[in-house]
Amino acid sequence: MAESKALSLLADSGHSIYIHSVIAGGDLLLETVKGLDNILTIFPDVPVCAWLNGFFGAIGAKPHSFEQMAIYEANKARIRALIQIPELNAQTFGRDIKKMSESHLTFAEAIHSDDFPLMSKQRLKMAWRDIYSQLSVIQF
Repeated sequence: MAESKALSLLADSGHSIYIHSVIAGGDLLLETVKGLDNILTIFPDVPVCAWLNGFFGAIGAKPHSFEQMAIYEANKARIRALIQIPELNAQTFGRDIKKMSESHLTFAEAIHSDDFPLMSKQRLKMAWRDIYSQLSVIQF
């Protein structure tokens, strides 16, 4: 994207540009923070939304949080939102979201699909409402 100036092309075409980056906890924390750092370095003028996913472990050593990490402190003016991916029961919500992801479906597509039973659709609606409520307050 950087080499081909894809973001400039999109901006010149009237699109608002935001990069979304996932920060995963546990063993993936260092790698995903490095990825965010690369994005912030390569695209210095593009606002970023960070998705905090604690599924694989904590993000930051307790009692510290992502907001107390040096990368956030140095870039908080550019990080427009911190979206907390909710911790959900892996046996129910997790299974439904995994099936949705493996089927390459959006929440809306899965909720309207005949391949998901009624309670799976309800759990997907609940998960999406939680995520969407966080996204809806972002001022793009």
